[in-house]
Amino acid sequence: MKKLLVLLALALFAGNAEAATTLNFVWEYPGTTTDLKGFKMYQTGIAAPVSTVGKDARTLSYTTQDEGKICFTLTAFDATSESGHTPEVCVDPPPTVS
Repeated sequence: MKKLLVLLALALFAGNAEAATTLNFVWEYPGTTTDLKGFKMYQTGIAAPVSTVGKDARTLSYTTQDEGKICFTLTAFDATSESGHTPEVCVDPPPTVS
């Protein structure tokens, strides 16, 4: 599979009364592989992907109740393999308000 080149942009939105923060990810995938199945997003320190989306997706929303700095990477995958991780993108969600 071709190397994954991804640009992540984040926007933070205040969450609900339960102190959640929504992170919105946007990326570009310039690859031309015909067997791409989708993308997996990983949070640093968690072995399994925290979200998986299909091959046509270029955006993803993720809601977290974590406080403090959190970091994410993205991979592309097909039926038999997964690309390397993108460079980490880290955010520091605003303090939650109860």
